[in-house]
Amino acid sequence: MNRNQWLCSAVAVVGLLALAQNSIAGPMDQAKRMHDHLTGVPPSEAVLQQMVAYIKNGSAKNAALLAIDNDYFYDVMLPNWFSTWTNVALDPHVDLNDYSATAIGLIRDDIGFDQVLYGDVLYTGNDALVSSLNANGSVAVKRQIAPYLNTSNQHYIDLQNVRINPADITDTTSAARIMRIHLKQFLVKKQQSAVTGISDTAGVLTTRAAGLAYFSAGTNRREARFAFKNFLCMDMPQLQDTSRPDFRVRRDVDRMPGGDSRTFKQTCVGCHGGMDALAGAFAHFDFVNNQLMYTPSAVQAKYNKNNTVFPGGFVTIDDSWLNLWIAGANSALGWNGNGSGNGARQFGKMISQTDQFSYCMAKRVFNRVCLRDPVTAEEDQIRRLAGDFAANGRFSMKDLFAAVATLPQCMGD
Repeated sequence: MNRNQWLCSAVAVVGLLALAQNSIAGPMDQAKRMHDHLTGVPPSEAVLQQMVAYIKNGSAKNAALLAIDNDYFYDVMLPNWFSTWTNVALDPHVDLNDYSATAIGLIRDDIGFDQVLYGDVLYTGNDALVSSLNANGSVAVKRQIAPYLNTSNQHYIDLQNVRINPADITDTTSAARIMRIHLKQFLVKKQQSAVTGISDTAGVLTTRAAGLAYFSAGTNRREARFAFKNFLCMDMPQLQDTSRPDFRVRRDVDRMPGGDSRTFKQTCVGCHGGMDALAGAFAHFDFVNNQLMYTPSAVQAKYNKNNTVFPGGFVTIDDSWLNLWIAGANSALGWNGNGSGNGARQFGKMISQTDQFSYCMAKRVFNRVCLRDPVTAEEDQIRRLAGDFAANGRFSMKDLFAAVATLPQCMGD
């Protein structure tokens, strides 16, 4: 064997050894990987040793839960994850808002995550940090962050960016502000209807951020579409079904686009037939002048605009909705709730009760923690995770994150 051959052989052996080390990771490497994937930062030495001990003792879930308790899980990982859910462009760089903060708060408190779609819940910053206002809107008491307002997101921008004095959170001295406001410590659960004055609350679906993204302009079909996209992992190309009837399609949809009725029957109705029947749930909502509007006694005018395009189309007179996708191809989503109802909360409840909701959450968490989409061979694993997530109506996101983080392919077994 000449020198070049020997060098090639040596390099090959080193490469094989490296692959073996990566494929059979020890408890130390597994703990480091788990913490990094869940928080984006390395663990402290004390936390690392405790995680290693858990893994050695066969309690990998406890190791994952210890990592989840890190502030960075709530301050960085979850805000980045949820940001794309809060805007049409799927931009991960948007500011924290009431949509993302509420989703984060439900996870922190280990409240059933199905409530993200129908709960009368809203998470804000702790009142001890919040400036108070006089009746005329002027500042009465200056504290660390702006108050929650229906017309502004400044409260959450401050919550994400302002620093405080950890020894005295009321201290407004600039030099003393050395610690960021940790969401795990300073988020507070409130009754959404009491804060916003909206009676038909539906978790994140009726937050100001959702209004800005999905009720502004348009005809509120976006809210129905993105509820499916965000929480069922199904967008219109997957949902379209031309076998569904068109009697709930509104008057602003042309029945003869390009002069050919077949285009409507063979294409347009595939989305509009089901979506228009569901979007009535938001008939009392709009987003105007930077504010989420709710008119319980009147349908928003946008629902009946462009009414001369097809005068014989459906006229929205209330916030009733009908799920025509229970039958047909979309029956595979596993509908377990009511097929009709009124308003946003009942709509959100219907979405949350599908088998697809749990399956979608399992897929999303897998993608976030394992840093890739699951492959076909992992389908049974995703189904099992979804079943465990929904078991006994718990819908614990903490447990789901821990379960995914301890999968062999994610831990590095």
